[in-house]
Amino acid sequence: MSNNLMKLMGGSTIPIPDGWRATCAANFIIESMFGASIKPDDFRENGVEVIPKKAVTDKCIYALSDNDLAYVTEEFSLKSPRSVINGDCLITSLRDLVPTGPSIGRCVKVWDAKKRVLAQGVYGFKFNGDLDETLFAYISNNDYFRRQVRAIMVGSTQIHARANEYYSLPIILPPHNQQHKIAKILSTVDNLIEKTQALIDKYQSIKQGMMHDLFTRGVDGHGQLRPSYEDALHLYKESELGWIPKEWEVCALEYKLDKIIDYRGKTPVKTESGLPLITAKNVRSGYIDEEPREYIAESSYDRWMTRGIPNVGDILFTTEAPLGNVAKVPSYKMALAQRLLTLIPAEAELTQDFLYWLLLWDGTFIRLEQRSSGSTVLGIKQSVFRKMVFPFPPVEEQKIIAHSLNGVNRRVNSEQASLRKYSISKSGLMQDLLTGQVRVSV
Repeated sequence: MSNNLMKLMGGSTIPIPDGWRATCAANFIIESMFGASIKPDDFRENGVEVIPKKAVTDKCIYALSDNDLAYVTEEFSLKSPRSVINGDCLITSLRDLVPTGPSIGRCVKVWDAKKRVLAQGVYGFKFNGDLDETLFAYISNNDYFRRQVRAIMVGSTQIHARANEYYSLPIILPPHNQQHKIAKILSTVDNLIEKTQALIDKYQSIKQGMMHDLFTRGVDGHGQLRPSYEDALHLYKESELGWIPKEWEVCALEYKLDKIIDYRGKTPVKTESGLPLITAKNVRSGYIDEEPREYIAESSYDRWMTRGIPNVGDILFTTEAPLGNVAKVPSYKMALAQRLLTLIPAEAELTQDFLYWLLLWDGTFIRLEQRSSGSTVLGIKQSVFRKMVFPFPPVEEQKIIAHSLNGVNRRVNSEQASLRKYSISKSGLMQDLLTGQVRVSV
């Protein structure tokens, strides 16, 4: 690392590695485009694709879901030539309604040659070949560049940055023969992240499908999914919840529980450290989030937890803000409070795992919403919730159903762990490779 420093917008500095140079994007731009003002009645169901601000993310590669695609006519594009791109360029957004401007100045690379129209606030540009465009997309997401973007953002209701200031932001650039290598390394990690996310989405979709089938059809004596009632009506009976397997029963949840521990409405004295305090804010969809971290003094535990001590694996259920989140009681000692019920199953009637998955099922959440109250914040009273009826298989069948869902969930958790690992790796590589702290060989 040399002793040369490059001054950044905002006043700080960054070392310029040996063989690298200080420059800016403006020195390489050979063509630039800006977004068109598109009115609501300009949009069509097909035609020339529009690139909106939401297309600019930290993924570095341009991609829009089918649900986000919008179009204008060919005639519109011909009237807005400075807003048209024909593939292979960089896209950025320099406007944002979010006060922190999280997407402003990030770049994504468009690879194909498809004709598209930029929406207002979106900018496109091409380099002369001396600056690798994919590399610049990664630079635009790096910490030192993001700090500079925040320094040039102006406005109150709509945050924006001026294009000429953005293109003039200082960057440090490696020799040309290293640029593609760095971009390729980072792209390889991004590909791993994308493929892992695709696997997670796949397993999540499988899990949702399994939950629907298992909570409406269950499994037979051989552990196989029952035929649907349309195919085997003799295996089913009618109930207030619709057709259910003959061996199942429908009853209020309270009849399958030993106890409901309710600390709603109580707020303990909090401390800087001590035993974790779990509230509705910590219970997510299927797990406990350590944030926000709140504590009570260990000496206060017995005085506070007078309504009952849950068992490991009992079910935590949020009654409002948010409604219907579910998690299991963890193995560590903790206290409970605020908008949270703890459900303790009757061991001979209901397993913890089955109840956990039953409450996580989308079908259950729809019924919760139907019984909720509140105009701004949805919630459900304990007196209403405990009397909600559910379909309950025999305990042995509950165990098989929960085992199946636990299996696919382990796959999801495994891929999510891989995703976190790749994301941390990418963050470290970006810091090392884009600042020259680690050199690449070519």
